[in-house]
Amino acid sequence: MKQLSLKFAFMENTRVEEITSLNPKFFHVALLNNTNFRIQRVTLTAPQDSSNTNGIHLEGCAGIKILQCKIGTEDDCNS
Repeated sequence: MKQLSLKFAFMENTRVEEITSLNPKFFHVALLNNTNFRIQRVTLTAPQDSSNTNGIHLEGCAGIKILQCKIGTEDDCNS
């Protein structure tokens, strides 16, 4: 996987709150094979001229909740 700021993998019943990620090289956050995962009050920001900056990438997950987040990216907010 390309460069990213945060990766959470194979986690269950997890909560991530009140973090900020600025100007990543690729993904801000990658969620891989997680179950019952909650992201709340998270801010993800990238400049408008940055290329390929995805907000939250989901792969193989179930029961994901994304609540009250501010996601400002050039590319996909969620993928």
